[in-house]
Amino acid sequence: MNNAMKVTRLMFVLYLLMFMVGCATGPASPDHPTVEHLASLAYPSDASYGDNLDLIAIKEGFNLRLVNRTPNVYRDLQLWLNQQYVHEVSRIEIGENNLYHLDTFINKHKESFPLGGFFTPEKAMPIILAELYEPYAKQRFRLVVQPNKP
Repeated sequence: MNNAMKVTRLMFVLYLLMFMVGCATGPASPDHPTVEHLASLAYPSDASYGDNLDLIAIKEGFNLRLVNRTPNVYRDLQLWLNQQYVHEVSRIEIGENNLYHLDTFINKHKESFPLGGFFTPEKAMPIILAELYEPYAKQRFRLVVQPNKP
């Protein structure tokens, strides 16, 4: 087998692996109970805004990282992206170890946050607005959104 054939085979295997990895991060199953629950939540447009929190939302590939620069731990909140996709957050720790996979954010149509993929990067949606909603106090809090990281 000559070098050109070896390189061709290696390239084929690499492309196949990248395709398989891209498919493994598909949308959440619409039959999952959490998906049903999240799809039933309505964006709290009538809730008042509280003070902006010193939390930063950063899209890192298929994940969302929250950096909590406050001295507070936050509990039992809804995290809304672009006023459409929601994820329930039980706890936001102080620091930057708050990582959430974006396909766990669900809209009212039971669709997960559009991530795109290796062959469909145009389907990825940027994060324009990130808000925390505290259901008990009926207040929304805007987060600082940093530009996407690859």
